[in-house]
Amino acid sequence: MTEEKGNKGFGSILMGGFLAEPKTARHIPFVLFIVFLALVSIWSAHQADSKVHKIAKLKKEMKESKSAFISTRSELMQKSRASEVEKRVESLGLQLPTEAAIKIENK
Repeated sequence: MTEEKGNKGFGSILMGGFLAEPKTARHIPFVLFIVFLALVSIWSAHQADSKVHKIAKLKKEMKESKSAFISTRSELMQKSRASEVEKRVESLGLQLPTEAAIKIENK
């Protein structure tokens, strides 16, 4: 008799018959609440994971941008040195003055 009741209980669980019982019906709102909380937890974890990936991507972009900035800045500093400017303007026919500039005073 106990074995028969056990089989009936297991079969009832598999077939979903336990959901129709009055004792179980009163717990359905609580079960739905638990399911809702589980869904919110899954969604929250997904959002957090998404933000972590976005932050990692932005950090990588920031490192690349910083590297490009530093290389551009060092190139500009090298090209703006007086000796480099002098070399580049020689091709235009310009030369450094040999005499000092004269200051004109306005009275």
